[in-house]
Amino acid sequence: MLLSYGADPDLQSPDWISSDTVRKISQDEPDSEHIASAVHLLLTRGADPNPWIYYMLISVARTKGLENLLGWVYSARNLGSIRMKTKWVTQALAAPEKSNSRLDQLLREAVVVRDSFSCPADASTQTIALCLPNALKNADEKMIRDYESRLQAAPRSARTLRDQQRQWLRNRDAKCGLEELPGINKAGWYAYILSNRERAQCTLRETTKRATALSNQK
Repeated sequence: MLLSYGADPDLQSPDWISSDTVRKISQDEPDSEHIASAVHLLLTRGADPNPWIYYMLISVARTKGLENLLGWVYSARNLGSIRMKTKWVTQALAAPEKSNSRLDQLLREAVVVRDSFSCPADASTQTIALCLPNALKNADEKMIRDYESRLQAAPRSARTLRDQQRQWLRNRDAKCGLEELPGINKAGWYAYILSNRERAQCTLRETTKRATALSNQK
């Protein structure tokens, strides 16, 4: 509920990002289904998937007895990184030993969320939910880079360009049904947009078109 109003998904129940949370899912404890649903929601609302991938990969690797893989994971952590390599996740999930299917699915989804750059035109509804967070962030970041590049390239036209950008923002908000939410940060803004798929897809389309228009300006 809070995510729909711009709450930062990386600040929602931070104590959940723990081995105990993953343990509850992996051991099918009574509330594991609800916890898994909450993690899925956070991921599709733009939460950083890397902490979740880290803890889930450890759990799957331990369950399957993948000691070499665990060594790589812990070595990466000791070097200050919790960004796990996709091939490590693939190896863990492909290992024949049995593990928790709900946790396996969450791990797959978290990697798709992290590794998606855009959404394919023929993507399924399920895939769109997973690829939208990064697709939206990437399009927004590109549009901002293109806008700032144009400001630097044509300082004499800066005022006009700023007016055009403000007008575009108003048009985008009206077309995509975006409300003004004072006081939220960037992560909260993404969470708000992603809480409605049609709104998110509209924002993605309009942002992509704006980025293209800015990059084509001479």
